[in-house]
Amino acid sequence: MDFPLGQCRLVCSSLYMWLAKREDGAAILNMPSPSFYADFGPLNLAMVYRYCCKLNKKLKSYSLSRKKIVHYTCFDQRKRANAAFLIGAYAVIYLKKTPEEAYRALLSGSNPPYLPFRDASFGNCTYNLTILDCLQGIRKGLQHGFFDFETFDVDEYEHYERVENGDFNWIVPGKFLAFSGPHPKSK
Repeated sequence: MDFPLGQCRLVCSSLYMWLAKREDGAAILNMPSPSFYADFGPLNLAMVYRYCCKLNKKLKSYSLSRKKIVHYTCFDQRKRANAAFLIGAYAVIYLKKTPEEAYRALLSGSNPPYLPFRDASFGNCTYNLTILDCLQGIRKGLQHGFFDFETFDVDEYEHYERVENGDFNWIVPGKFLAFSGPHPKSK
C-alpha cells in the first residue's frame, strides 16, 4: 500500500494511520470532542472504547480480512493529535504494545510533531500533556485494573459524564471520584 503523505504502521501490515489532504475515503472514524475555551483532547474513555470496538469489528471482519485497514486524519493539528491518541490507545490496550512502542510508531516517517493536549482553563497553558503521557496513563490504568473494556459500561460512563447527572468519573473505581462541580437540578 503506497500512501502519498505521512503514514505509520501499527500492526504487521494490516493497520495504518494516514495523514490525508482531505476527509474523504476509507475512514474508520474520527471522533470529535466538544471543546470549552481553547481546550482539546485527549478523548475520553467512552470515545476510546467506541473506537476500539469499531476497529476490532473491522479487523475481525471476514470481508475485510485480506484488506489493509486505514485510520486517516487531516492536517488539522488537534484532529491529528486526537486520531494519533486513539490508534495509540488501541495499540496499548489490544496489541499489548508499550506506550513507547506505540508512540514511536506514530512518530515514524516525516510526520510533523504532535500538538500537546490542553485543558479547559482560561489563559496560557502552563504544562504540556502529550500523547505519550496519555498512553502511559492508559497502561497504568490497565495495570492497576482501573478500567477493563471487557466489563466497561459505556452507557453508564456517558450518563454520569453529563453535567445534569453530576459530571463525574471514577478515577480509582469505588475509591476516588472526580467531578467538575455540583449542578442545581438533577434530571
